[in-house]
Amino acid sequence: RDSVASRGLGDVYKRQDMDKIDQAVEYAKEKGIESCVWTIDSLPKKGGDICSADEKLRLIGELGADYIISEDFDDIRTLSPESFVFDKLIGELDIVHTFFGRNFTFGQNGKGDSDTLCRLMQSKGYGATVVGDVSKDGELVSSRAIRAALTEGNIEKAVSLLGHSYAITGKIMRGRQIGTKMGMPTV
Repeated sequence: RDSVASRGLGDVYKRQDMDKIDQAVEYAKEKGIESCVWTIDSLPKKGGDICSADEKLRLIGELGADYIISEDFDDIRTLSPESFVFDKLIGELDIVHTFFGRNFTFGQNGKGDSDTLCRLMQSKGYGATVVGDVSKDGELVSSRAIRAALTEGNIEKAVSLLGHSYAITGKIMRGRQIGTKMGMPTV
C-alpha cells in the first residue's frame, strides 16, 4: 500500500513536527493514499527526553495520520543511506513521498542528509519535501532551544516553542517527605 511519511519526533514533539505531519496528512488525502508518522525510539540524545513516548503518540494521533511507525534506533543505525531509503522506506514501508526537516540526517553515522534523501527518493520516481524551519518570537524552534528553556525553568517559553503544553509524567513514589516538611506535600 502506498503511503506518505512524515519523519521526525525523536524525543520531542514541536511546532515543526506539527507542520510536517499536517503537510503529509494533507498530501495523502489529496493523493488518496495513507499517511503515517515514522518515529525513532531510543535515539541517543543529550539532556534526556522532553516528551514521553506515550505523550508523543497521543499528540501525533490528534493530527490525523492513518498510522504511526515507531522504529528502534538500533535496528536502523547501521544502514547505509541507500539501504535506508531503498530497502526501509520504499521497500519495507511503501513510502512514495516523505516530509522531513532541513537538518534531517540518516544512515550509518548520519552520512545521509536532506539533499541525499531528496536525490535517492527522486531516483526511484518518488517525492521528498523539506519542511522549512519554524521560528517563534524571532527564535528558531529547536530541541536545543526547548531544553535550554526548561533548564532555565522558563516553562512559558518552552510551551511557546513546543506549541503545546508541557508535562512531566511518571509514578509518584514515597520519598523522604521533604515536600511535606516544607508545607508542600506531593499529592
